[in-house]
Amino acid sequence: MIRPTAAWGLLMACWLATPFAASGQQLEQGKEELPLPQMLPPPPPPAPLAPLPSPAASCPSCAPCPARTISVPRMTLMEQQEATTVPRMRVREEVVGRACGLDVEYREKKQVVVEWTLKPREVVQHVPCTTMVPVTVTDPCTGQCRTEYKSCPVVRPVKLTVYDPVPVERLVVVAVPCLKPGKPLQVSKLVVDITVEPAIRTRMQLLAMPNQVHVPPCCALPPNP
Repeated sequence: MIRPTAAWGLLMACWLATPFAASGQQLEQGKEELPLPQMLPPPPPPAPLAPLPSPAASCPSCAPCPARTISVPRMTLMEQQEATTVPRMRVREEVVGRACGLDVEYREKKQVVVEWTLKPREVVQHVPCTTMVPVTVTDPCTGQCRTEYKSCPVVRPVKLTVYDPVPVERLVVVAVPCLKPGKPLQVSKLVVDITVEPAIRTRMQLLAMPNQVHVPPCCALPPNP
């Protein structure tokens, strides 16, 4: 006879096994439906490398060369002199005549000159002005008398100093120049004499001097292993 506890355990085991079995079947169906991956073709083999050329074949200078002579001219500056003539100018003084000279002599002479001076004098001028004068006035209402000051025009004399220009004669002594015969003078002029004199002209000339350089023969380099 099966106990109740064992029965409940079998039922639970069957219920849990059912979903896992279904999920396993679905995974197997999905695997069957997925397409298989395609295989790519293998890559082509690399091309063979070309052999490197030898140094003797690539570089012509590595080939043997015979001995030879090279002409290398040498430039030299040479000084050259030659005789020539150059013009010379000289200035000299030439006498062309004589003349009588003149001297200046000063003599004193009295002369009268007129000067203007200012001479003062007094002048009286009348200037109109005003002053205050007391006046007695009677009040018409009260009949009393009072004193008032009123301005009154007055002419007053004023003394002024005026300067008048007055001519005044004065005797002065001046020096008057006079010409008199003097020492004789020698009249000369400047003359330019042009002559030709010998000289030496120097110039520099560029010369190409022959020069030969001997080049010994060279050997070929051994090829690289």
